[in-house]
Amino acid sequence: MRSAIERLLALPETLARAAAVSLDLARNRLELFSLEAREEGMRLILLAVWTAAAAVFAGLTLILLTFGAIYALPDGARSLGLLGFAVFYALCGAAAILVVRRRFREMRPFARSIEQLKRDRESF
Repeated sequence: MRSAIERLLALPETLARAAAVSLDLARNRLELFSLEAREEGMRLILLAVWTAAAAVFAGLTLILLTFGAIYALPDGARSLGLLGFAVFYALCGAAAILVVRRRFREMRPFARSIEQLKRDRESF
């Protein structure tokens, strides 16, 4: 009888410890989420900066190459050359858009947090 009373008296302490462990677990998960959010933000900023730089330099290169190629054509074929380059650049732009769309579909931000939350749910 005495052990049952002792267990009953220890119940609030056990519940308090369980609540403290649950709060620590929630705090750890929030810290992980916060860290991943900062990492994702920095990664996206860096990606945007390098993408912009690449686009600027690639654009300048294409402009100079296009004008050089059109200048090298005979006078009567220059307008046809302009049309050919316009179609070529339009196709390249469409292909780039398709690649970007596919890459964004494959991205999984906060993957580690989601996996950790799944493992936590399974362990409980």
